[in-house]
Amino acid sequence: MTAGQRCDQRQQSVQDPANVADRSLRWIWEESPAFNAYRGTDWMPSPCRGCERRTEDFGGCRCQAHALTGDAARTDPACSLSPDHATLLALTETDVSPRLVSRRPASKPTSPHRTAPARRGSQ
Repeated sequence: MTAGQRCDQRQQSVQDPANVADRSLRWIWEESPAFNAYRGTDWMPSPCRGCERRTEDFGGCRCQAHALTGDAARTDPACSLSPDHATLLALTETDVSPRLVSRRPASKPTSPHRTAPARRGSQ
């Protein structure tokens, strides 16, 4: 299998991941192309492939690489050796605070000591 074929296979597995409705979680973890595409070190691009830490950090986070570069197989931008490290640094050096997006709907206060709303005309 050529490097190009491995790359195409990885991209396909990211675009069409296995689903627990169709397969067991064990199969997904152990057998699915989405997970197996990034096991070991053969998939790693440079500088990861030649890095002495490759067997410790396994090339970094695939989710970060995908989120910041659009390609899960790229070097994790959090690594100072990554060609995309400047992209991550630029995100942290902005003067504008990022808008926080809540993952949960707003909940009502749980405290029994809620303050009463102010009455009109009273101060």
